[in-house]
Amino acid sequence: MRYLVETSSGEPSFTIERDEPLLKGQTFTHEDSIYIARFIERARDDFAGVIKAELTGSAGFGEVPPP
Repeated sequence: MRYLVETSSGEPSFTIERDEPLLKGQTFTHEDSIYIARFIERARDDFAGVIKAELTGSAGFGEVPPP
């Protein structure tokens, strides 16, 4: 499933690929940064959904981000 991610911090939008659906409140990673899904809109164009996300931190060297 391909999602479009829009952040509240004004960063450029990006896409993520997942095998399973993403649910509100779940965390996910992108380029070593950890985000939490605050709101998920239904499918748009070629995307399974549009995620409104908030940056919560980053995974440092040797750290394992949450699934």
